[in-house]
Order: sequence, then C-alpha cells, then structure tokens
Amino acid sequence: QWVQTWGGDEWEEGRAVAVDGSDNSYVTGFFYCPVDFDPGTGNDTHNTNGNRDVFLSKFDSDGDYQWVGTWGSGARDESYDIVADEYGNVFTVGFFTGLCDFDPGSGTDELDSVAVDAFINIIYTDGTYQWARTWGDDNDDECWAVDLDLSGNIYLTGEFRGTGIDFDPGPESDEHDTVGETDAFLMKLLSNGYWEW
Repeated sequence: QWVQTWGGDEWEEGRAVAVDGSDNSYVTGFFYCPVDFDPGTGNDTHNTNGNRDVFLSKFDSDGDYQWVGTWGSGARDESYDIVADEYGNVFTVGFFTGLCDFDPGSGTDELDSVAVDAFINIIYTDGTYQWARTWGDDNDDECWAVDLDLSGNIYLTGEFRGTGIDFDPGPESDEHDTVGETDAFLMKLLSNGYWEW
C-alpha cells in the first residue's frame, strides 16, 4: 500500500505501532540528534535534549504525515510500546533518565527520575498532551508493554530491580522487592491514570 521512512545522521528506531478506530497509525521509538520527521516535502525537524529522546508520530490512513511529539531529558530516554483507544488517546510507555518534560507541546510537565525510571505518557489524537505517570527507584526500572481492557483500564508490564520499589505513581505507596537481580511486574491503572494495583 505505502511506506514512509525518515531519519537523521545518527541512530533512530521505530519500536512500536498502533492504529486507532479511524485507521490513523501512530509510531513510537527513539531518535538521536536532529531529525526531520516529515517524510514528505515539508519539514518538521526536532532535536534531542541529550542522548536519546522519545518520539510519537501520527500518519493518516493514506500514510500522510500529520504530526510528531518528542520528549526527553538530558540523558537517555526510550519508548518500547504504544496503544490507542477508541476515544483517540494514545498511550506510550518506556523509560527515562533525569528531569524530563513529558509535554511535547508548549506546556510543561516536568517529572524527575531517581535513576532509570518507567513512564507512561498519554497524548490525544490531535497531538495534545494529556498526562504522564512515572515510577521507580535508584535502580533500572523499565516499562516494556501496555494494553487496555474494554473499560479503558491500563495494564503495564516490564522489569524492575532492587528493594522498596514504589509502583504507585500517586501520593500513596505500594512497595515491592525483587527476588533476584531483575523481576517482572504487572500493574493496573484506571483510565484516568489513577493507580489500582
């Protein structure tokens, strides 16, 4: 049907793709240094804040470029997975390092990591930032996959390391310890981002 390609002079990867109810496609991954994300005749160049930053691109059903959102800290940030719901919300997960502004638009929503922390970021189909949640401790904690149930609840999985890892991204606490070096987790958030278990 069609293909689109883009990239800069360094290292870029598309990690995951999702399709919404209107057959728009969303691609997420990471990039390094300036990249023109518009594969057509236009130009939509973004630069990283540090090492690697996350991108989220939208294409319509014909493969025409719509927009891109990028975010990251001054260190290494990557995304692993993405899912879109029937209401036009796009959920991106991965990890970040340091102080990161998760709002790719003109606003600011800065969240800080202790070391390498996991994140989920929600952006609407028009590119408007909704909210982000983060969790982790002074070891490497990463979110690798996300899915939704029929009620819009959010399920997250990945890996964590160490003791006393607080998985509740809100004001409460739910701490867990690894048995060995690295353990798996399954976490549930409500559709509004509030922690469930």
